[in-house]
Amino acid sequence: MHKRYLPVLFAFVIILNSCNRPSSEATNNSSDSIPADTVENGNMDGDIFFTDSLKEIVNGNADSTEDEEVTEEDRTSVHSAAIEVCGFSNDGKYFVFTQMVPGDYGDGASYVFVIDVAKNEWAHKPVVLTLNELDYTIDEIRDTLNQKRDSVLSKYKIKLGNVGKSFDLQSRNDVVANNQRYNLDLRIENNLIELRLKGNGKDILLQKDKKLPASRGPVRAYRLNKAVTFGDKIAVFVEYDGEVQEGFENSRYYDRKYIAVTAVIK
Repeated sequence: MHKRYLPVLFAFVIILNSCNRPSSEATNNSSDSIPADTVENGNMDGDIFFTDSLKEIVNGNADSTEDEEVTEEDRTSVHSAAIEVCGFSNDGKYFVFTQMVPGDYGDGASYVFVIDVAKNEWAHKPVVLTLNELDYTIDEIRDTLNQKRDSVLSKYKIKLGNVGKSFDLQSRNDVVANNQRYNLDLRIENNLIELRLKGNGKDILLQKDKKLPASRGPVRAYRLNKAVTFGDKIAVFVEYDGEVQEGFENSRYYDRKYIAVTAVIK
């Protein structure tokens, strides 16, 4: 009796096993299948690829439901101004630079600054250009700013690009002026700055704030950015961040602007 049904049982097991095994043709031609080596190496043909974090989720090594914490600082955008160092007059008496400050929903502004180098003061009030970014393109705003800049350069007889040596102060604070090397020392207290030039037996006070100028506005941080020297003349750009503000549709942002500190090294 049992011997009669044994071949039938064997045939049933073989059929069941073949149904559970996918065919090689279906695996290779499926449009949404991913080869195992693709997941391990993080590479796929085309524009799609796996990041390391996604590979961990696919391989079961990460919690896919855990979101990364997003801080208020991450939600805050930076409106970083663009500056152009225009140069010194031939006698070194005046220094000119421009600054374009992007705005929030069209409230940006651009400036042309003329500085009396020895006095470290504006030679006259900055030329202010307030063209709304909603009505003008960036190129149109820049072209108009350049026209204002050229007019100022002509008035003060300054050739565009008349700059001696340039120094990046983001990595080190050394500058060379009059063939002598100096070090810039920036100190900050209560959002007021004290900037000194030291070296060769000299300790020159370039600027010391007694109060926060209204033109600077509220400040949350300062840092040295760059410097240019022209013979015994120097202009130091100090970068500063304004306080966080509420912008259009509850956006958060702060402005990053620059001031230029000038002096004659004696």
